[in-house]
Amino acid sequence: IACYNEQFGMGELDPSVTQQSLELCVQEMDACGISMGCCPARWGLGDSPTPAVSPEELISLMNAYPGRFYGAMAISALHVDASLEMITQYVLNGPIKSVSLEPGMELAHVDDKKLYPVYDLLSEYEIPIFLMVGGSNPLLEYSNPENLDRVLKDFPRMTVIGAHGCVPYVDLDIFMAFRRPNYFVCPDVYIMNSPFCRPYVEAANQILQDQFVYGTTYPFISMKSGLEFYKNLPFKEEVKEKVFYKNIARALRLEL
Repeated sequence: IACYNEQFGMGELDPSVTQQSLELCVQEMDACGISMGCCPARWGLGDSPTPAVSPEELISLMNAYPGRFYGAMAISALHVDASLEMITQYVLNGPIKSVSLEPGMELAHVDDKKLYPVYDLLSEYEIPIFLMVGGSNPLLEYSNPENLDRVLKDFPRMTVIGAHGCVPYVDLDIFMAFRRPNYFVCPDVYIMNSPFCRPYVEAANQILQDQFVYGTTYPFISMKSGLEFYKNLPFKEEVKEKVFYKNIARALRLEL
């Protein structure tokens, strides 16, 4: 975890991370003025048969701190049938409201037709999905926005939050979002002290002001340091509320 803080020059990790304390995490959220944290769970690397973070663990977190955490259940690109069953059990008939998918980490493309039954179900019931489509993928081909663009075109009713943007394909990511109103851009850590910062901020101030969302990549980046970095970016005053909470609230259908 610490390597991200070093690479992006974001200072030390938060005490909640080094001490592995949820109670400290909530206290740090309070100190930063963060009322709710989004928690996209992860399935894991390779052909893992079960998620690294189970739906039960996610529900336990949400129950332990009511209203403080928004959980997105991990699903798998390699275990589609199991993912469909989990969506039915924990989302359609349970307390979880969205899902999280990292196809590239399983060496699968986001537009693989095997995933289309999942997208069909999400579209039918208007369930948002966090899709990791950039940055951390093991190969650049899994971050290519052209693959995601096909999914967005085929499923215009499915709301997609693009974790890590589609870094390094920043210009394509921005233009894709401009054409696909069901896509929300979240470059999170990849905007911090990086050459990708300027085009994303310019887009957020103009053509993407209703589709750009804030994120720090906590616990990999200090919550406080990430928030302060975003606050110091040259967002227009009328855009800041959209970036920091209004856009993601609309994407996730949260009542403010």
